[in-house]
Amino acid sequence: MPNIDILIFASFLAINLIVGFADIKNIKNIREYAIGKRNFSTGTIVATLIATWIGTSTFLINNSRIYTDGLFYLLPSILGSVVSWLLIAYFLAPRFEHFLGSKVSSRNNGERLRQ
Repeated sequence: MPNIDILIFASFLAINLIVGFADIKNIKNIREYAIGKRNFSTGTIVATLIATWIGTSTFLINNSRIYTDGLFYLLPSILGSVVSWLLIAYFLAPRFEHFLGSKVSSRNNGERLRQ
C-alpha cells in the first residue's frame, strides 16, 4: 500500500499540472502570468498576506512560548503584530506605489536614478 503522504503530494502536483496546462492558452505574456490581470479580491490579498506573515515556525514558537510564559508572552506578541501591521499599512505600503506594475526591481532602480 502506498504511503499516504506521497499520494497526497502526487495528487497535488497532478492537479496543478492539469489546471496549468488547461489555462496556459489564456496567458499572453509574463505580466499576465505574474500578476493575473490584477483581478484579485480583497479577501484573496488579505489571505495571501496573512499566509505569508504566519508560518509553521510562528505557530510552533508561539505555542510553546505561550505555554511556558503565559500572558507575559501572548500580550506583547499580539500587540507587536498589530503595531507592525499598522506601520506597514500607513507608512511602508504607500511608498511602494512607484513600483506598481513593474516586474523587476533593477528596472525600478534604474528609472529612479535617471530622474
